[in-house]
Amino acid sequence: MTSTALRALCRVTVPAISILVFIVSSASTKCMYHEVSGKGIHAQCSHRRLTRLSQSWPDHVLSLDASYNNLTNLQGLNNPYLSQLRSLNLSHNSITTVPNDAFQHVPQLEELDLSDNILNLTHNAFRGLLHLTRLVLRHTGLNELPDMLLSRLPQLVTLDLGQNFLSVVPSSVLHSVPLLTSLDLRNNSLVTMTNHSLTKLRQLQKLSLQNNQLFRLEREAFSGLSQLLELDLSNNNLRLDHFAYPPGVFSPLVALQSLYMNNNDERIEGSYPENVLELRSLKNLSIDAFYDAQFGPAFSMLSNLTALTTGSYCHMWHLRNETFSAFKNSSLESLAIKCYLISIETCAFCFFPHLKNLELGLGGHMTTGAVLLSLYGLQNQSMSRIVIQNTKAGPTVLDDSNTKYLNNICLNELVIINGMVVGVSGNSMHTNSQLDICLKHLELSMNSIRSASKSFLIKLFVVLFRNILTIKFRDQFVFPSHRIGDTVRADPVDSETHYDPVGPNAVVHFSFPPSLNVFDLSGGLLRFGLLPRYLDFPSSGNLTTVDVSYIGISNCMTTVTGLTAIRSLDLSGNYCSYFDENIFRYMPTLRRLGLSNLRLDQDFIMENGTRLLGTLGLLEHLDMSANDLHRLPSDMLRAQPGLQSLMLQGNRFQELPTDLSLQTHLSVLDLSNNMLPTLLPHERRLFDTLAKNHTLQLRLRNNPLSCTCSGLDFVRWLALTVIPLVGLLLQLLGLVLTFVISRNWTYVRYAWRVLRHLQLPKRLDFRKDVLLGHADADLELAMRVRDCLRDEQGVRVLLPYEEILPGDIWTEKILQLVDDSWKILLLVTRELLQDRWAGFLVNHAQRSISDIMPDRVIVVFMEQPAHLAQGPPDHPARVSMERLLRMVPERNVFHVHRDIPPNHPVWDRLTQLIQQQ
Repeated sequence: MTSTALRALCRVTVPAISILVFIVSSASTKCMYHEVSGKGIHAQCSHRRLTRLSQSWPDHVLSLDASYNNLTNLQGLNNPYLSQLRSLNLSHNSITTVPNDAFQHVPQLEELDLSDNILNLTHNAFRGLLHLTRLVLRHTGLNELPDMLLSRLPQLVTLDLGQNFLSVVPSSVLHSVPLLTSLDLRNNSLVTMTNHSLTKLRQLQKLSLQNNQLFRLEREAFSGLSQLLELDLSNNNLRLDHFAYPPGVFSPLVALQSLYMNNNDERIEGSYPENVLELRSLKNLSIDAFYDAQFGPAFSMLSNLTALTTGSYCHMWHLRNETFSAFKNSSLESLAIKCYLISIETCAFCFFPHLKNLELGLGGHMTTGAVLLSLYGLQNQSMSRIVIQNTKAGPTVLDDSNTKYLNNICLNELVIINGMVVGVSGNSMHTNSQLDICLKHLELSMNSIRSASKSFLIKLFVVLFRNILTIKFRDQFVFPSHRIGDTVRADPVDSETHYDPVGPNAVVHFSFPPSLNVFDLSGGLLRFGLLPRYLDFPSSGNLTTVDVSYIGISNCMTTVTGLTAIRSLDLSGNYCSYFDENIFRYMPTLRRLGLSNLRLDQDFIMENGTRLLGTLGLLEHLDMSANDLHRLPSDMLRAQPGLQSLMLQGNRFQELPTDLSLQTHLSVLDLSNNMLPTLLPHERRLFDTLAKNHTLQLRLRNNPLSCTCSGLDFVRWLALTVIPLVGLLLQLLGLVLTFVISRNWTYVRYAWRVLRHLQLPKRLDFRKDVLLGHADADLELAMRVRDCLRDEQGVRVLLPYEEILPGDIWTEKILQLVDDSWKILLLVTRELLQDRWAGFLVNHAQRSISDIMPDRVIVVFMEQPAHLAQGPPDHPARVSMERLLRMVPERNVFHVHRDIPPNHPVWDRLTQLIQQQ
């Protein structure tokens, strides 16, 4: 469309539907091309809203990624420029039919991904793919496979049939690909593994059967699988008895090394079946555990076992001295116990002379001190890692009485998380002990270290652990009683607890161990106080990463010396409106700098911003988001030509705030949540220039982009640019709504009802996958849920306390956070139902449910109904929750325990609900 035609839109009344269709279809459909090792071209066409593949291609395209588009068929594969394709990804489209000989024009294809399409496959759909080695048909709606589907794929070695509706193993189809080495049947509807189901797959090495409905394995189910190395049976209904596991069922698996049987048997009491675990090659075993479990003689045959994990269905309450006696002749190196233990006897671990890794994820019924005393049997051993989590039966002060055995272990890494450690005494860690000499990594995150112990604890770690590489001391749950839930930044120090250096020009020397690489003191809203005027770190030549974000530093007017090797520094979330202009002067190696959420003073930045960063010539990543800035010095980044990412979201910029013409390596620029009405011509030219040599990701979400006649060149640029404009589809729609609505409101309303079924919102259109809604008093619980979803499942989690700034209007910010999130997960506790703000949050969650997004809200009850029933019945939050539950589908309602371990299958189910379209 020409500029003349675009300008004409402002002079005439245009039907609303035509304008909306123009905007939806005008997003860039151009692919990006990259050379692959000088042999050919990789075409990156993902997220381009393609409706067909018939377009111009360069010569020698070897791989094509056309995932996340709107393709409905396979037309276009007959293009001669695609004849040499080796890899083709068509996942997450709307393809419904794969006709006979659909891929005859790409005979060299080696990898094909058709996942996340609802497919109707014909017998000869893959005929001609003689070189295909990997085929992905995950989540394609299959309930059976055509008989001859795989018969003409002689080289196939990897097949993924996960997340379908298969109720039986398609044996006749699978037996036609005898070279198969990996078969994925997870998340189907299998109920029984029948005899000889896979007997002809003699090369099979990996078999995934998790998350089915299996309740029985027939005796010859695995016959012929003598090369199988890994078998995953987790998350089924296989009880640990001879009905589910007939004697000898695993006998053919002579090479099996990894067996996952966990999350099957929910029974509290039971016994392990004999004559089943005759697997002398087995190295890794994951299994459920009964109350007062005794691992009997069946386990003594596992002489090569190196790793044992108890599943989420672990009902052991006691670890007795004889619990693991069957493993005394094993070579066990890794033991992970994730149970609600109430006691561990002194010699419970005495049968593990080769143990290297011990993980105790407990359910809150033991103290950290009691668990440390159970390490008696590990004394004088060399170990790699000990992890102790969720020991919250009572507060623990680490002292000589509970660390006496720990001091006698040559341990590389010690992690105590969420253990209610409230302090450390001076005699807890012995100088020249085995622990002192060997310890390299220490983490005491998510504890409750008292304010009076913090500085002493830091000094203690500095004096001890001469070879320490990493110290992490994050998220200490110690909050002032007056803390308000809508405050992100750490509370400022008061007159009784602040650190006051001697004299206004005092020089404070802080000597880290010379070996230290990483020091992380972030989070937890500590009250650190003032920094001294001069802060020196002698002997810190190996320190590369320092994170002191959100710890209550109340003034950054300091000169820092000694950090000559530092590469990453995060000061975010403190009270540092002003900086000494020399604070970064002696950090020439700095690559990553976090200055977000500091409320930087506007005048200070304009006057000193360029000098502040002037010595950081190697800086690659800079975060100045959430500072309420209106402007930046035009030459502020002149000394950073190698800058790769610049995060400026959450400010008040009305135009590009600084010159980026020198930043030729810039790959990410985030200007979301600012005040940009448009991009000026010189800014658009700059972005196009930066995108010529590499991919530039430009984030403009939640800016007041407006449509005026003078801004139509900007609209045209948005349609034609090759720059990925992350999450901008709804912004594009908003560009024309002003004059469209004013002319034809009724027509727009009904036209949009039609159009929304053509362009439904997708998860990746939103800034985050899920917003966690919780009571202010449940912040610790919400942070644990965040960590489980984010760190273990890869979910993009939005936590309100990390986003809402002091001075923000809480209600307006919550509305924005809901709009930024694909799903809303409410953590329902007694505190939530009595929280003064929860009623508003629940009400808005209810309003966010629509016929387009009926599964928008997920409700997780974290307490028993009797506890939730306490409190006034007419509280606004309780009334709102009752209304909400009438609209939330039953599949979106969960009841879980507050202390549910990170590996419980409920996290997988929650993740699936959050991410599903």
